[in-house]
Amino acid sequence: MPGHTPSLITNDSSHQRHVIPDYRLQNLGVLGGPPWYLLALLAKVHPAHSIRHLSVRFEEDSTPFNPNYLSVILGITQHFISIQELQLSFYGTAHSAEHFEVLDNECRTVPAKNLAISTHCGDDIFLHCRPWLDTAFQELQNVELRTRNTVSEKLKAAFSCPDLFRLKICGH
Repeated sequence: MPGHTPSLITNDSSHQRHVIPDYRLQNLGVLGGPPWYLLALLAKVHPAHSIRHLSVRFEEDSTPFNPNYLSVILGITQHFISIQELQLSFYGTAHSAEHFEVLDNECRTVPAKNLAISTHCGDDIFLHCRPWLDTAFQELQNVELRTRNTVSEKLKAAFSCPDLFRLKICGH
């Protein structure tokens, strides 16, 4: 929606909902925290159509919440429907493969043309994320994987799709 101003929803003491414009959201570049926190935060935010570049930092979570990361990412990007560049960073300990599965009933997509994924907890996350590119990220032109280790042939083989997107793998 051109000209739409991002805003926050608040409740006052009479429990009435108010929409308060927040011009700082137009400059939002990074969202970070545990997945449950990010979803709770975005429940208070109206869609921000002007955000084109966003970095999402999934930080270590000590709660028993076991997220499906793709569902969380799709939930986040539904608030920012003009996203062209999305960076996903995973921090903390190793994550179970089941947290990265594509759910059978999932039909939402991310409009991003450029996707960067970095990990600070183990390169196995890249392989867990690979199925997302065939389902939820259908408009990709460029994929960048930022690894902790040297570039592996396993990653190159899993992500090589020259007909679909350009791939860059680099250390960070």
